[in-house]
Amino acid sequence: MVSMGPAACDSSGDSNGVNWAGGPRVDEERAVPIVFNGREQTWPLVLAGVGRDWRLTLAGPERTWDVTASDIFEALRVLRGQLDPLGIRIGVVGALPHAWASGMLRDMVGARRCYLLTIPQPPGRPPLVATLSPVPVDQVGTVAEQDEFQTRWRADRARGRPGA
Repeated sequence: MVSMGPAACDSSGDSNGVNWAGGPRVDEERAVPIVFNGREQTWPLVLAGVGRDWRLTLAGPERTWDVTASDIFEALRVLRGQLDPLGIRIGVVGALPHAWASGMLRDMVGARRCYLLTIPQPPGRPPLVATLSPVPVDQVGTVAEQDEFQTRWRADRARGRPGA
């Protein structure tokens, strides 16, 4: 993983990934595990801040996917929405079925981190992990599986809290 600090990328000094000059800046580039055609491979994934948005670019051997969203977790979900129908899985934390970024994480840090949720929910906050950290590809799921887990988690949370 290559990570560049804000001073190396732009003169704004903004640590939230915003380049106020308006152009993209490469925030990080890393090799991520992928399963494609039943084979595990490694493809480059580039994260760049573009204005107030985030761009993810995944380069496969025959095609490149480029998506932009208001936060990293959502950009990953948009990317996965394009990869899922092709049977391509990307091995990063944010692709785990039980990973989710709260509104506060999305607003405050661009969802660079996300929660790992469990059912039933233990007391306290769930663990926070880096959204684009690598995980074994056999542990990740589709966007639909992540949505289904989120629905079950919210129902469990509502049952566990009177008036929630």
